[in-house]
Order: sequence, then C-alpha cells, then structure tokens
Amino acid sequence: MAVCTFFGHKDTPETIAPVLQTVLIDLIEHEHVTLFYIGNHGTFDLLVKNQLNQLKKRYPTIQTVIVLAYLPINQSSKKAENDLETIYPEGMELSCDEMGEEQDKFALAVMIFKLLNNGIHPFSGVPRKDVEMLTIQNRIEQYHYAYGLWPDTYQAPHPYSIHEYFDKATLEMFERAFTKGGNRPTAAEWQNHLEKLIHSLKP
Repeated sequence: MAVCTFFGHKDTPETIAPVLQTVLIDLIEHEHVTLFYIGNHGTFDLLVKNQLNQLKKRYPTIQTVIVLAYLPINQSSKKAENDLETIYPEGMELSCDEMGEEQDKFALAVMIFKLLNNGIHPFSGVPRKDVEMLTIQNRIEQYHYAYGLWPDTYQAPHPYSIHEYFDKATLEMFERAFTKGGNRPTAAEWQNHLEKLIHSLKP
C-alpha cells in the first residue's frame, strides 16, 4: 500500500482541478497509492478533497485522512464534524456539546483500529455490486462495519486489511465499539488490552 500527502497554498486557483484529477488518477493507477493525507485549510486542500471524493466512486479502495491543525471541539458545523469521520452513530443529530463519553469511546476505537490496520477506517471497505455509494459517515450511521465477526451486507473488507490476524479478544473489543447496541470499551479497557498485546509480542 502506497501513501501520498497533499498540501498546498490556500489561494490556489480552482482552474487546476482538471490537472489535479489527472495527477490523482496517475498516482492511483500507476503508483498504486491507496491512502491520501490531505489538509483542511484553504482552496488547494478543498480541491484535492473534492477530487478524491469523486474518485472514490471509481476507485472504492482508496482512503482519505483529513489532517487537522486542531480538533474543532467547539464548532457546531456539521461539515466540520463529517470531515472527522468519527462521529458515533447515535450522535449524528447532536451538537458537540451534547456528545458525551460515548463519542469519546467511539472516536478512540476508530483511531486504534486505524493504527492497527494499515490506516484503514473501520467503516470503509469495498461496496458490494449494485449498491448506492455511501460516505464513511453514512456507513457509520447505518452500522456498516466491514471487519466484524459477521459479514456486512453493504461492503466487504478493504483488500489491504490485516484484521484477520487480530486475536479474538481484539476483534471482540472492536465488535463492541462498532456494532449496534454494543457496550463500547473505555479508554482504560483499551489501555489494559493493548498493554497485554505488547507484552505478548515475541522478539
């Protein structure tokens, strides 16, 4: 899996959009880039993000990660929340102030999953044939977790996922975090579990 990072000037003219698309397609098809890190400020970052969102329909295995200068904790903008792709399903209609511990537990599980699984978001995967293309946040809202103990009806796991090598306890922790009605693990539970995993590693 190849990775590419895009950052540019905040006043970049929108006329470069066709060139950006050509470059992105070349990176995907010839350099085999599947993970893109992009910024969240200015015209250039917005252009790249928009082009990648369009290309996801054509190349469903590509991933995007928004690199934030800071977390928009006090922002009520739904757009800012959706960029994070870490809003828990039950919190879709809530403001940031109304989100409690469940939001924190969900976002933490997303970050841990991505750290353990090649940067892959737990709600991204390969949509099955003849289905509507959903955003990551839409998939979260509908509980389309592709790496659970049971196959998801909307999407198959990303081809670069290594979740099949996770031990049973780790899979069960993620199952609790991402499936409907699950008792999401706390930060303390994750700490204890990850410490056990580290100690179980063999040199």
